[in-house]
Amino acid sequence: MGSRIEVSFNQACHDAEGMGIRSTILSDLGYGIETARVVKIYNIGKELAPDEVQRCARELFCDPITQHYRIVGEIDIPCDWLIEIGYLPGVTDNEGTTSREGIEDLLKIKFAEKEKVYTAKRIHLTGQLDMEKLQRIARWLSNSLIQQVVCKSYADFKRDGGMGLSVPQVVLPPAYRVERLDLNVSDEELKKLSREGVLDHIDKDGREIRRGPLALDLEYMYAIRDYFNNVEKRQPTDAELEALAQTWSEHCKHTIFASQIDDVKSIY
Repeated sequence: MGSRIEVSFNQACHDAEGMGIRSTILSDLGYGIETARVVKIYNIGKELAPDEVQRCARELFCDPITQHYRIVGEIDIPCDWLIEIGYLPGVTDNEGTTSREGIEDLLKIKFAEKEKVYTAKRIHLTGQLDMEKLQRIARWLSNSLIQQVVCKSYADFKRDGGMGLSVPQVVLPPAYRVERLDLNVSDEELKKLSREGVLDHIDKDGREIRRGPLALDLEYMYAIRDYFNNVEKRQPTDAELEALAQTWSEHCKHTIFASQIDDVKSIY
């Protein structure tokens, strides 16, 4: 996997992010938190020499006056409870991308396409909590759509030798299956396909497992169906449909901004 750099504020320095987290827990959840301290984590998915890792930690990620870093193992800040939050595989990690660019500039090297930097943060909490409250705090501080979370007591953290949060590398098995999709179905079936995605398989309990929403209105589904019926004269593949759904998404195409404006009146 490469190297792991952890950075936290020195005991004598104010941890502004930790203080903000403590304030949020107190005001929004009402839990009695005494302290909250944050450790920033940088997982570097490229093999670097030990002196290069030291240089990255020292010159890129750590303020030598207010912070300290650790390269081997995890920073151990005595506490009662810990929450570690990182991104799910495939989610854009903007801080990780910037960190990768910083390493390239500092060391005058280039990362390969699949070599990335993955960021996360670990929150060390002291206070009268239990696991149920800790998990509620974790849900409050994270976004389950894009992030993964591990919660532990300090005793379990010591016993396990760390948090054990997985590095969010995307690992996909090779897919040799290409499916043709019949779009000449009812509007309800088209809506279901758009809402839930392409059928992947049926599980052992007979439930449909689908790949996730295409998020296309019926107008778009009609357009795709008509194109393949009239121009290609065949059924689309699953990959073609997924690609169209991605490129026609509001995030990529801005269909709202591209819409025709109705009832425009001249100002003259």
